[in-house]
Amino acid sequence: MNAFLSHGLLGWPLWALIGVWLLTLHLTVVAVSLYLHRDQTHRAVKLHPVVRHLCRFWLWLTTATVTREWVAVHRRHHSTVDHEGDPHSPRLFGLRTVLFGGVGLYRRAAEDSDTLKTYGQGTPDDWLERWVYAGPVNIIGILLLMGLEVLLFGPLGLTLWAVQMMGIPVLAAGVVNGLGHAVGYRNFDTPDLSHNIVPWGLVCGGEELHNNHHAFPGSARFSQRHGEFDIGWFYLRILSALGLAQIERLAATDGQSVSLQDLMAYRAHLMSRYLKEVLRPTWRNVRRDGFRPTRRCRRLFWLSPKLLGESAEDRATLDSVLDSQPVLRTVYDFRVRLGHVWESGAHAAQRLEELREWLSQARTSGVRQLEHFSERVHLLLEQPASQILSEAAGG
Repeated sequence: MNAFLSHGLLGWPLWALIGVWLLTLHLTVVAVSLYLHRDQTHRAVKLHPVVRHLCRFWLWLTTATVTREWVAVHRRHHSTVDHEGDPHSPRLFGLRTVLFGGVGLYRRAAEDSDTLKTYGQGTPDDWLERWVYAGPVNIIGILLLMGLEVLLFGPLGLTLWAVQMMGIPVLAAGVVNGLGHAVGYRNFDTPDLSHNIVPWGLVCGGEELHNNHHAFPGSARFSQRHGEFDIGWFYLRILSALGLAQIERLAATDGQSVSLQDLMAYRAHLMSRYLKEVLRPTWRNVRRDGFRPTRRCRRLFWLSPKLLGESAEDRATLDSVLDSQPVLRTVYDFRVRLGHVWESGAHAAQRLEELREWLSQARTSGVRQLEHFSERVHLLLEQPASQILSEAAGG
C-alpha cells in the first residue's frame, strides 16, 4: 500500500514520466496542427472521420479545447492579422503580454459571441460535441486525465498533469502567436509581422514555419524552402498513404502553364521576389553612396505598408527618407502598388490587367533593378508554374 501511495500502480521512475510527458505533448501538438488548424480552420486537408474523432477525444482529454472556439479565434486572427481586431497580436498587445498572457487573450476572444458566429461555421455539431466535448462536462476530460495519472504514477502523476496543462498554452498561445510575429526570418513579404521561428518545424508540429503559413494559409504543407522541415506534413503524407487523409490544397507547386487563377494565387512569391530583387539591392546601393538612415527609418522602410498605421509622425519620418532618396521613393511606391493589385477587390481578369499595367510602367521606371524584375515577371507569365516558384526561391 505504501508503494502504491508513493509511486502509483506502475511505479515508474522520473525519467519514464518525462518520456510520457514528451510523448503526450507531441501527440497534442500534432492534433492541434493537423486537426484544429489544417483540417478544421483552413480546410487544407480532409482527415478521415476516425482520425478526426480521435483528435477531438484527445484534445478534450488533454486540453479541454473546444473545436468551434479554436477555429473561430484563429480565423479571426487571419482576417485581421496584426491589425485592430486581431485577438493575439504582439503588435497590438506587446510581446510580453502574448507570451505570458496568451491564454487570457484566447479566452477573451473565444467568449465573444460575434467571433463564434462569424468565424466558427462548419465545425462539428453532433451530440458528443454539444454534450461532452463542448458541453457542460467539457472539463471532465482533463480531470479524468489527472485522476488516471495519479492512479498510475502516484503523487508525481499530479506534477505530470500540471506540466501537461502548460504545454499548449506555452507552445501555441505563447511561442507561435507571440514569437511567430516577432522574431525569426521571413521568406515572404506578407502584409503582417509573421516570422518563421526556425526552419525545422519539430516542437510545434510545423507551426514554427509561421511566415510560410501566412503567405499560403490554405496550404496543407508549411515548408516552402530547401532545408525547411514540417513534421506535420510528414505525418499527413503517412496518413494520406494509409487512406486516412485527403490533401485538399497545397501552396503553388509545379505543373501546368500559369493560369489566371494560378497567377493571382502567387502574390506571396511575387512580393517576396520584389523584396529580394528590387528593394534590397536598391537599399544597398544608396547605402554605398553614403546614405545613413537611423534605425527607426530602416524599420519603417521595411515594414509592410499596411502596418504603417495612421501615425502622422511615422509617415512624416518615412516620407522624409523617401524624399531625400528618389530612387527609394520609386521602388517603395511600386511596392505599394504591386500589393494593391491583390487588394483591390477587382475580378481576376481586371487584376491581371492592373498587373500588366504595373509591369509596363516598371519597365520604364529608370531603376535598373525594377526594370529587370518587371521584364522577368513578364516572361514568367508564359512559363510553367514551377518556374515561378523556382525563380522566387532563387533557384
